[in-house]
Amino acid sequence: MDIKHAIIKHEGDDTIPGFPNLDAFLYLLVPLLELLKEPAFECVNEIYHILEEIAASTLTKIISKAPALKDEL
Repeated sequence: MDIKHAIIKHEGDDTIPGFPNLDAFLYLLVPLLELLKEPAFECVNEIYHILEEIAASTLTKIISKAPALKDEL
């Protein structure tokens, strides 16, 4: 019913018969994308922290093998 409503609501002269208008597609898609925004930010944040831990661990290993680089790093 939502798809039918979106197609009817966004009908226009620029619509090719048999194909829904891009506005109808966006009308249906944008609210669903909004639901994904927060989980996506949480995922990116978690990945950032994991990469930060890996970088710190790698840096510690490098410093232990080459202490002269400590000041440079």
